[in-house]
Amino acid sequence: MLIQRVRAAGGEVKILLLTAGDNNPWPQRWLERRLRIDGDDRRRWGKRRQGELTTALQRLDVPVQSLQALGWPDLGITDILLTRSAGAVTALAAAIDAFQPGIMAIPSPADRHPDHGSAYVLIRLALAELGRDPRVLTYLIHGQDASGGSVEVTGNAAQASTKLHALDAHASQTALSGRRMRRLAGRPEHFLEQPRATRLKDMIAPAAELPWQPPIWLKSRLRLSIADRSGVQSWRWSDAPVHRESDGPTASASRKRWYVPPDRSFQLADMSPKYASALLGVTNTAGSVPGIVGVTTVGMIFQATHSWEQALFAPCTAFLALGMLAYSFGSRHEPIDFDAADNSPFAFEVALQDARAAVAGSLGQAGSRVRDAGAGWLSRLGGGQERQ
Repeated sequence: MLIQRVRAAGGEVKILLLTAGDNNPWPQRWLERRLRIDGDDRRRWGKRRQGELTTALQRLDVPVQSLQALGWPDLGITDILLTRSAGAVTALAAAIDAFQPGIMAIPSPADRHPDHGSAYVLIRLALAELGRDPRVLTYLIHGQDASGGSVEVTGNAAQASTKLHALDAHASQTALSGRRMRRLAGRPEHFLEQPRATRLKDMIAPAAELPWQPPIWLKSRLRLSIADRSGVQSWRWSDAPVHRESDGPTASASRKRWYVPPDRSFQLADMSPKYASALLGVTNTAGSVPGIVGVTTVGMIFQATHSWEQALFAPCTAFLALGMLAYSFGSRHEPIDFDAADNSPFAFEVALQDARAAVAGSLGQAGSRVRDAGAGWLSRLGGGQERQ
C-alpha cells in the first residue's frame, strides 16, 4: 500500500533486493516434488522468486529498472555483517546515495528472521556513513513488536485489490503460506518510525533494548554482537555487557527486558589484566588523598577568609582548569601495549621493583636487629636460661 500511495502522489520508488531468497527449501520441495536440493536447484529457485517480484512490481505500476539486486547469499547477511560488513555497507551507501530517498522502509530490528534484523543494522550503518537522515520506517514480518506501529498506511478499495493481485504473483511464497500472507495483506500496513539522528534527545538514549529476548535454555549457546561504525564486537552471552530490567517491582517475567547500557563502565582490567591490581592501587590512592587533604584545607581557608568562594569554588575552578590543561597537552592518543609479547617490564615497573626490594631489605635488617636485641634482653633477664 505504501508503494501505491507514493506512486499515486507522483513519487519514485526504488527496490533494493539484498538476496534472491534462494535458500527457501520447503516451498521448493513442495512445488517441485523433490527431496534433495543442490546448488543449481537453489539458483533456479532464486531466479524464479526474482521473476515473481518483477511481475508484482509491474502490477503495482513500478518500472522494472527500479529494482536493484545485490545478489547476497540468502540466510547469509548476518555472516556478512559480522565478518565483512565494510564492503556491504559501502554497497548499500552507494545505492542509497544514488537514489537519495526521502522515506525508507526497511526491515525491523525486532524481526526474528536473521537476514531481516541484520539488514536493518547494515542499512543504518550505511546511513551513518553517508551522513544522511531520511525518514526511516521499519516493518515486521516474523515475530511481534511490543511497541506497535506508529504509522498506519491505508488505501482505497482499488488499491487493496491491486495489492492482492500483486501478492498473487509470488506463487512460490503463497504455496504454503498463502492464507497467512493474504490475511496480512488485507490489513492496514503498520510501520514503526525510527528516531531521526538530527534530534539530539534521540541520539542520547538511556539504554538500547535488545529486540529479541532470549529464553533461558538458549543463553549458553548465544553470542551478543554489537555493530557500529568502528566495527563489530562480540561476546558470549555470559560475558556480554547487558543487564535485565523490568517496568516495575511488580512486573511479570514476560515484561522483563534485556538492555545494553549506553556507556559500559570502564574497568582497569580492560586495559591490562597484568597491571590491573597495580593501577587499582595507584588510582584509589590518587583519589583518596585529595579527599583527606582537601577537607582540612578547605576548612583552614574558610576559617581564615570566611568566604566559600575563596575556600571552595576558586580552588575547584583552578584544579579543573589544571586538569584540562594536563589532559589536553600531556595525554597521548597512541595505543600502548600493556601486555607485550615478550612480557618485558616497563621502566616504572623496574623502578617499583627496585624500591620494593630496597624497602624489603631495610625492613629485613631492622627485623634482624630487633630480634637480636630481644634475644639479648631475654638472656640477661633469665640469667642465661631459656624462658618459655
